[in-house]
Amino acid sequence: MARLEPAVALYSRKVLIEDPCEAVAPDWMRFVKGVVDSEDLPLSISREKSQDRRLLDKLQDVVVRKFLRFLLDKAKQDRAKYLEFYAEYATFLKEGACHDHGRRQGRTRERNSQLQRLLSRPFSTRRRADLAKLLYFDTSSSAELTSLDEYVGRLPGDAKDDDDKIYYLHAPTRELALASPYYEAFKDSKRECLFVYNAIDDFVMSNLGTHNGRPIVAAERATFAAGGAAEEKTEESGGDENAPASRTLDDAESAFLARWMVRTLDDRLESVVPTDRLSSSPAVLADAESGAMRRMMALVAQQSTGEALPPLPKQKLEVNPKHPVVLALHDAAKRSSDDATALHAAHQLLDTAIVAAGLMDDARTMIPRLNKLLELALLKQDK
Repeated sequence: MARLEPAVALYSRKVLIEDPCEAVAPDWMRFVKGVVDSEDLPLSISREKSQDRRLLDKLQDVVVRKFLRFLLDKAKQDRAKYLEFYAEYATFLKEGACHDHGRRQGRTRERNSQLQRLLSRPFSTRRRADLAKLLYFDTSSSAELTSLDEYVGRLPGDAKDDDDKIYYLHAPTRELALASPYYEAFKDSKRECLFVYNAIDDFVMSNLGTHNGRPIVAAERATFAAGGAAEEKTEESGGDENAPASRTLDDAESAFLARWMVRTLDDRLESVVPTDRLSSSPAVLADAESGAMRRMMALVAQQSTGEALPPLPKQKLEVNPKHPVVLALHDAAKRSSDDATALHAAHQLLDTAIVAAGLMDDARTMIPRLNKLLELALLKQDK
C-alpha cells in the first residue's frame, strides 16, 4: 500500500497559497483532507522566513487542537461511529502519540519569544495527552475496546503501588494473551490488563509513559504475586486431611537449580530466580524491556534493511518453584548433573519462556530438541 501524502491546502483570504501544504498539519495527520483559510497570513508566506515559520507553527497548533477536539467530541457523542473510524485510522493516531512533538526540528530558537514558549513543550504535552485519550485497546475485563480514561476510571479509588498502574500485555491474539504466563498474576488477582497486538503498540505505550498521572507498565514488569484463585483453591481444600500437600522448592533447592541451570546453559542464561507471580506456568523471562525492543527491531529491520536480528543476549529466568516441571528438573539434576533428559529439558524450559516473551525469531529451531525429548521420554517408558 502506497504511503499517503499530505492533502490539506492552505489559503489566505480565499487565495491559494500552497496545495498541499505540509506545514499546516503534522505528518501523522496525512490521512486528513481539507482546506485551511486564514485571514492573518501574508500572500507571500515562506518557511524560509523565521517570522512566517512562527505563524505556520501557530496555525498548525490551532489546526491540530481543533481536529483533536472534534475527534474527542465524536468519541463521546457516538462511540460506535468513532470506533468504526478508529478501526481504519488508529495507526495514524498512534503515530501521532509517538512522534508529535509540537514543533518541527531544526528551526531557529528565540529564547525570549513569547510565541515560542507558547508553541514549545506544553503544546507537545497537551497534544500527546489528547491523542492518548483517543486510543482504544482490547482489555481482559471485556470483549469491547476500552480507552485509557475508562481503564483508569475502573481502578480502585484508594489504589496505590501495584494497583495504581495501567498494565498492558503484548501478544499476537487475545486468546494467546489470556493464555500467557505473564497474565496469570492478573487473572488470579482479578486485575485488569490491556492487550495489544502490534509492535507499534509497544512503542506507543513506552512513549506515553503515563496517563492521568498513572504509570503505564508492561505486564512483564508486574511485581505482585499470583494470588486470588490459587489461594481460594487452598482454602477450599483446607479441611480435607487427605488432600496431597503441594511441594515447593526451598531456598537451598532453588539455589541448587539456579546454579545448575546457569552452568548448563552458560551461553544463554544469566540468572535463575524463583518467583511467586506464576500459578500454572513453569517459567518466564524477567527482562520486560527486551521483548518490546526486539519486536521494534524486527519491525524496523523488516521495513528497511531486511537484515537478520542479532543473537539474543543472555536471559534472566524466573521459575515457579511449585510447578511439576521445575520440581522434576531439580530432582533429575540432583540425581545426575549430566542427565540427558534434564539437559534437553532445561534448554526447552528456557525456549518456552522465550516464546512466551515474544523473543523467538523462529520457533522451528526447537523442533530437533523436542524430538529428542520425545525419544528420551519414550525410551524411559520402555525401560
